[in-house]
Amino acid sequence: MKMSFAVFMAGVVLFLAAPPLMGQDKQADPDKTYDIKAKYAVGDLLKYKMQMNMNLAMTVPTGASPFPGGEMIMSSGIKYKTVAVKPDGSAVIVMQAENAQVSMMGNAMPTPPSPPITMEVDARGVGKMRSGLNTPGMQALSQVMNLQQMPTMGVVLPDHPVKIGDSWDSELPSTMGKIKLASTLLGVEAVGGVETLRIKMVTIMPLDIKMGKTGTPVTDAAAAMMIMTGTAVTNSILNIQADNARIIKMAGDVKTDMKMEMKGEAASQSPFGGEMNMKMDGKMVMSLVSAQKVPAVVPAKIPSGSSVKTNKK
Repeated sequence: MKMSFAVFMAGVVLFLAAPPLMGQDKQADPDKTYDIKAKYAVGDLLKYKMQMNMNLAMTVPTGASPFPGGEMIMSSGIKYKTVAVKPDGSAVIVMQAENAQVSMMGNAMPTPPSPPITMEVDARGVGKMRSGLNTPGMQALSQVMNLQQMPTMGVVLPDHPVKIGDSWDSELPSTMGKIKLASTLLGVEAVGGVETLRIKMVTIMPLDIKMGKTGTPVTDAAAAMMIMTGTAVTNSILNIQADNARIIKMAGDVKTDMKMEMKGEAASQSPFGGEMNMKMDGKMVMSLVSAQKVPAVVPAKIPSGSSVKTNKK
């Protein structure tokens, strides 16, 4: 097991995570309904700043782990550019990370430039990847996540009008099992002079996957080189702009517990034996830095994809 894989898994888990940053509460009408939908406009360029701080602990049954773990800090800028809006209200968006920095126990780690990723995002914030999946990191991500259904910025909006105090459940498929999201509209809050809706979201993501000798998922345990089992639970608070569901800030914490069991030849060659346990406790903050209007170029046509299942409460 390479350390780069541990870093990658941390990023996957914390991408869906999101302590709340306090603003000024606003008195809201408890009977008012909110039809929360993302609204996009061609030329929108949103820039965000994201930072993740977490503690990584790795243990093995035979004694001390060869990987010491410790504090990991990841920071990055992220920009989202809307280049097209479809008749159904979904948008074609180009996303790119920039100025990424990663450190482990105070030591900087190499962070290669991130290529742009083109995706289609619907009115509920669920994205379908179109291009930019050819890099090793994205190829690895596509093996364990369903990149045709994912919460593009960490939120899945309700498919029906809601009042303050209402909750809605969503499910997203992944190779590791169904990702379950439980969301609640907490209230209205002014953030930087902008009226926002404050949403609590709890995400339960299974980390159950069997990896074959080629590094791709398999269904048969007998053919697996490594079997991973575990769960990541995140608690997030999001503030989204009331009129267009644009995320203004997102913050939260995550608790992850995962067991990695090596099989066959992989276990005999592993520096830590046949089993390793990884625990992560982390926090993430992402905030909107700027919103601009820029020229947009329409990319290639994006095929239609599948939908998200939502259960009303």
